Amino acid sequence: MTKGAENPTTEEMEIRNIKEDAIIENAEIIAYKICSQLAGKLNAQDAISVCQQNTEEEVSCLIG
Repeated sequence: MTKGAENPTTEEMEIRNIKEDAIIENAEIIAYKICSQLAGKLNAQDAISVCQQNTEEEVSCLIG
């Protein structure tokens, strides 16, 4: 950080925000995959398809 830890530049803040967003998206993807697996064990087909659709949407948000 060029201005010190207390005063990050606009660019540094943007990079930090992008990194945090990616972490959140990854956590959401993992959560939907876990839900899909649990739904599979419960034989809840409707829930499986919803979880898979949500996983696909989160992946597309992550990759652009």
